[in-house]
Amino acid sequence: MTIPSGWYSLIDEEGLPVRMLVFDNQREGIEELLADCDNWKMDLALSPQTLRDIYFPEMGYRPSLRDIELLVDNVRNREAVSRLFEIEGRTDIDPTLVFKQAENDGEDVFAYAGKVYNEHPMAADLFGDREKYIMAVCKAKVYENQVPIGAKVEELPIELIPFSREPVYDINELAREVIDEQFDGSYEGISSIVWTRRAYRSYFGIFYPDDNSIKINCVLNSKDVPREVVKFVIYHELLHRDIQCHNKEFRRREHLYPNYTEHEHFLSDHMNQCDIKEW
Repeated sequence: MTIPSGWYSLIDEEGLPVRMLVFDNQREGIEELLADCDNWKMDLALSPQTLRDIYFPEMGYRPSLRDIELLVDNVRNREAVSRLFEIEGRTDIDPTLVFKQAENDGEDVFAYAGKVYNEHPMAADLFGDREKYIMAVCKAKVYENQVPIGAKVEELPIELIPFSREPVYDINELAREVIDEQFDGSYEGISSIVWTRRAYRSYFGIFYPDDNSIKINCVLNSKDVPREVVKFVIYHELLHRDIQCHNKEFRRREHLYPNYTEHEHFLSDHMNQCDIKEW
């Protein structure tokens, strides 16, 4: 079993902060990828998919293509990637532990929290500015030994939604519908569109630029996934024939698909609530 090791703080195409979670067995590949960046950051022929195949050739739990795309984009376009924030390091900035340490050392809580913030970049990454972090430490002191009003006392078990894994869709039929409806019946250059052999949690569809083939996650081949959602994923991957990264132009074209926000919501939120044993 692999466990999270840390995260990188990245910036997405819209300029918003995102965190790339890194698992123990992925660290070596990611560190090699970043160490070799001078060999690939200017060579746009080396796509994120190709780089993932090179640096994670036989890994059972590879980073998602989306994560690698963001990481590569940050190196190529922003020329900097944050250090890896170690999950174990969270205890160094935990507000409750920090205020207790301040009291044990006989130091002023405000001053001590500010010193911790200055010494640990993780505090800025997780809490934002210095004042917010100091306030978090002070609140931890105020709420010691009591439950804040509105706090969740007990987590209720999550009841997962039943999900059928019996195949119902013909992938070629769906692809033909997408091409007819969105591309006036013609979309050249795609060698194949097939289901994956097993279900994956890391992606719903993937485009391989080396041979212009597409694989759609077979978990979507279910009566519990709306037909238009599957077609939206196919449409998304077809767009990668012309634009391999998720830049603004890609998003503009992606958002031309009817009711795309509903489909994205289903994929990002609803699917995580489903009882899918393979995941």
